[in-house]
Amino acid sequence: MEKWLVNLEACLLDKIKVKKTSEKCSYLESYSFFLLTLKYPDSNEKEKVLKDCISIILQIIDLSAAAPFYNYSSLYERMNGMIKSLILFDESQEKDDIIDELEKLSERLIPIVEKREGKFALAKRYKSKGMEYLKFSSRKKDLLKSLDSFQKAKSLLFQEETKEGLILILLNISQVYNAIGFNIAAKYYALAGFYMAIGEDKYLEKTAKSVALIHHYDFNQGAWISCMMDVEQFFIANNLFIGNWDIEQNTSLREVLMDYSLVLFATPHLSLQTKGLINQQLINLDELKESYIDGFIANLDIKLDSKEKLERLTKAKTIDYPLNDLGPKRKIQFNIFECLWTIEFDNDYNSNVLGEEFCAILQILLAELSINFKNFSLKKEIDIVHLILEEGNKLVPPEETEDSKGSITWKITLPKITKPVPYYPSILSILVTILKKLVPEGINMTELLFLLNKDYELGSKATIVQPYDKLYKEIFSKENYDSLMRENFDEVILMGDYIKKNDII
Repeated sequence: MEKWLVNLEACLLDKIKVKKTSEKCSYLESYSFFLLTLKYPDSNEKEKVLKDCISIILQIIDLSAAAPFYNYSSLYERMNGMIKSLILFDESQEKDDIIDELEKLSERLIPIVEKREGKFALAKRYKSKGMEYLKFSSRKKDLLKSLDSFQKAKSLLFQEETKEGLILILLNISQVYNAIGFNIAAKYYALAGFYMAIGEDKYLEKTAKSVALIHHYDFNQGAWISCMMDVEQFFIANNLFIGNWDIEQNTSLREVLMDYSLVLFATPHLSLQTKGLINQQLINLDELKESYIDGFIANLDIKLDSKEKLERLTKAKTIDYPLNDLGPKRKIQFNIFECLWTIEFDNDYNSNVLGEEFCAILQILLAELSINFKNFSLKKEIDIVHLILEEGNKLVPPEETEDSKGSITWKITLPKITKPVPYYPSILSILVTILKKLVPEGINMTELLFLLNKDYELGSKATIVQPYDKLYKEIFSKENYDSLMRENFDEVILMGDYIKKNDII
């Protein structure tokens, strides 16, 4: 080590001997970051230097009661700044160990920062941290850290005086779920954002943004018939609470119209039986058809002049088969832990609400397992999990109906429960029963579920502001759902593999 570094270290070690605790903490902080930023990079004993750095920061944390004038918020920000610099310069893969240790220390500081600054200030810090992972990290797996930060901000903002912040966090969380391929969980959080915004005049403009996101998640999931309900609600919200129909200024309007134009153009090409349905949707658009949709569709007609081009674009825009919500049965499919999950249920109104709620809670659970238990995995020999949902009168254990090589099928009876009684415990008990069969020996699912509820607030993440059933029915009525007669059409079977692999979880 160079002489000036040796001298600097000796000076810091001498300063640490000061008697005043707050001053001592300041010098300990300086010394810890000296070790991390100056000594660690060129050290032959990296592990020891990192342990020394961690030990010093833990010492600062332990002294909090005796150091009322030391700025713990500054230490918290400094550690998060270090994390940001690591991910900003694309070093997060190489320096995972440092990031993980800094994250743990950052969490240890949370109770101190919250006590001194309050919940709202801490929530803003969590939100900022989540945004930094979204903006600056090139690693897709850091989306899970962004999700974790937003979820913590949501827990702190769950109070009336921070309602606007809560709505924004709910929508941020929904967008992260979408980015990791969990569109039904994303839809759940966007529905919650709508529900929170609809209650007060000053938040009503957020309803249009919420429904625009719901439309995008249904579009991306291939639930294109649901998109037809979504646009109707979006146009109502935009007309009542935004009033801006200029697509150059209103980005939500532009994005909805562009996605929906592809639905209207591609649907009759993918399934001839839908021509009458699509013609009716075009008529329903009224002035928007002439103003925007006709031009978008004409452009698509020129660009997508072959079946191959249409297939290529629809595959790029979706993670599941388009029109998977058309026909007597609906299937929601997604990949996680190198396994294809297929959830199948009847395509009527009540079954759809129940099925989407089940999928949302499943995706939330799987995301939390991945975030909080890094070694969690499924058995390598499991390639496909097929869950067939049925509505029943009581909760019964799931029935395994088929176990062939690499594939397991379960029949699941979901009970009718009067809402808003928390429904997620019933679904979680079913999912834990299934996961016990899917995880390798040595993973205790009952214990993991206990820890998720006790230490990581799984309950608040799976219920949010209201159960899915209530949130869904707040926007989409049975009358609107039935008007599309989706279950009276034949199932759409498309060639090729539309289901995206998940390279995050």
